[in-house]
Amino acid sequence: MPRVLIRCPSTTRPIPTGLEMDPEAFAAELGDRFVYCPRCHRTHLWTKAIAWLEAAARDEHPDDDASQARVKSILIAEDHDLVAELFADLFALSGWIVTTYREGRGAADALRGSTPYAAMLVSNRLHGMSGVELIARARVLDHRKEMPIVMVTGTGDVAVVAAALTAGADDILYKPTDVDVLVATVTKCVERRRQHKA
Repeated sequence: MPRVLIRCPSTTRPIPTGLEMDPEAFAAELGDRFVYCPRCHRTHLWTKAIAWLEAAARDEHPDDDASQARVKSILIAEDHDLVAELFADLFALSGWIVTTYREGRGAADALRGSTPYAAMLVSNRLHGMSGVELIARARVLDHRKEMPIVMVTGTGDVAVVAAALTAGADDILYKPTDVDVLVATVTKCVERRRQHKA
């Protein structure tokens, strides 16, 4: 049974609600529940705007590639708080499990870990390092070589775009980015990588 997750408003991290629902029950849920968050130690009212169903029971079949492929998780590295929150909301509403970082070093540390991210969305400007440097660091990690990476940038500098593509970005988007295009582009990159692997 899929778990219900919410994005903690304080930390923007996904947290379990302790609930399990099938899609029909979730669609009928009013959302008037309070959930204790072990990350920020506060109680949040979960609503449909910040809640989603975990796509697949990955823990039941950790070695099943098909199961893992259905679990869409994304690491978002964006230094602007409001933009990071907007990106996180967009992907969460589309069924993604979202992890956000404002600092490049924190994102780099997370990438060195074993969390299976299906994709990474990275801003050109981050605290501590550039987006290009973060992409390059990801690509030298064996378990991140095939991870789809999309850069979002507010500059039209050809040198920056070229550097990002050389470092290993799959695609580039320019701010302000159309919200539908943002999620669709990342999804397209994931599918393209998956088909190439097959």
